[in-house]
Amino acid sequence: MSAKSQWDEIAQVAIAAWHTRLGLKKTGEHLAQFETAEEDRIPFLKKVAYGLGAFVNNTLAAAIGGMLIILNLGFGVNPALVGLASALPRVTDALTDPLMGFISDSTRSRWGRRRPYIFLGAILAGVSYIALWWLPVGKSEMWYFWYFTIGSTVFYFGYTVFATPWVALGYELTPDYH
Repeated sequence: MSAKSQWDEIAQVAIAAWHTRLGLKKTGEHLAQFETAEEDRIPFLKKVAYGLGAFVNNTLAAAIGGMLIILNLGFGVNPALVGLASALPRVTDALTDPLMGFISDSTRSRWGRRRPYIFLGAILAGVSYIALWWLPVGKSEMWYFWYFTIGSTVFYFGYTVFATPWVALGYELTPDYH
């Protein structure tokens, strides 16, 4: 018996044992009882439109880390100040996330409770993100520290206004989580 066939047999025994533990008779039986109703299915273009928010959600906040390198190596800001400049906005962000969730959950408007915040937050985050990269040359270390600290706090606030309702909207696209 080859090593591959031994691994296949072990895998089948493990799957069968797991299904026995779940009270199932065959593979995939536990999924057969869940069929999404036609009216609860999300159209492909709606999935794509929602998914584009993930691009922003993942790239903008991650790119702020690149700015820390530029502050330190490009503008000569002390690494301790760079660390502090990156930590303070995140502390503020940790406080504003739950607050934004509460505000979004409580909102009633003709555009829904999520969309107005997603729209406004995207604009604020985008504009402040661009402004963060417009650093003039020849300023003091403390000037760069305060510019980045205040600018990234504004950015993370806009990001919170965008991302918190955007994530919540994903759970509301369909009542069926399967």
